[in-house]
Amino acid sequence: MAVEYRKRYGINFRDLTMEREIPEILSGQDVADKVEKVFDKILPDLASGLIESNVVLTMAALKPSSDFFVDLKSVEDAKRLEAEVAKLNELLNDKLINFRTGGKPFIAASDKRLTLMLGVDNLVGWERMTKTTKISGVPKFDHKLGWEGFEKWYPSFVKSVKKAQQMGEIPAKYEVIGGLMHGYPDQAIYDFEDWRNTGKKKKMVESQIPYTGTYKEAEPNYDFSPEHANDPQIQENIKIAGKVLEGFYKSKWHKKVAKSLKKETR
Repeated sequence: MAVEYRKRYGINFRDLTMEREIPEILSGQDVADKVEKVFDKILPDLASGLIESNVVLTMAALKPSSDFFVDLKSVEDAKRLEAEVAKLNELLNDKLINFRTGGKPFIAASDKRLTLMLGVDNLVGWERMTKTTKISGVPKFDHKLGWEGFEKWYPSFVKSVKKAQQMGEIPAKYEVIGGLMHGYPDQAIYDFEDWRNTGKKKKMVESQIPYTGTYKEAEPNYDFSPEHANDPQIQENIKIAGKVLEGFYKSKWHKKVAKSLKKETR
């Protein structure tokens, strides 16, 4: 697996001692193949979320979890989407990936549209996060435990991280769980929390993952301190994410449907 992983993504890992334990992610083409099977079988407003870069990276297992947003015509419309999400999971028929609705409809502050937040989780993505992070208190997870095992593991994950914080292994005011669940590199999580807790005045730079922003979306980019621009984990994350997105957006299927999808001008 180690040789195949390096060959596919062109990555020379600094710490090969962990590589044999980390499950491989899917390529962008792999994700495109999955999306193609369901894209025309679900409602367009849900299908359009499947081409967002956050969702692509989560389906690839580079990220444990992501959120995306769908516009609603009315509050009652949320029930229709809930049924459509259930249909999506059934059609996808993937024991490792699960789409879900999140909370109640709300009015988006940016454009005042009625919106519903949806989410997607990947068990392999969760396992990868627990085996790549060096942040204290994160218990290892095995994707083979399935969703029932995940539901039991997640509360212990939160409790363990909070305990590490109480013991001074993580700065008291740092909120690291959100960064971990979205698959951000350790240093980026710490840099953002340092920025947030020191008046938001320090200079930060954005990851600028290639191919993000292809569509109007909540992008997977994250901020970090300029002095950590060459952090190995940050550089590897940007490079692999870019390769996955390139494979997805350059796939034959995506090129075929892209003409009918609304793009955001950049």
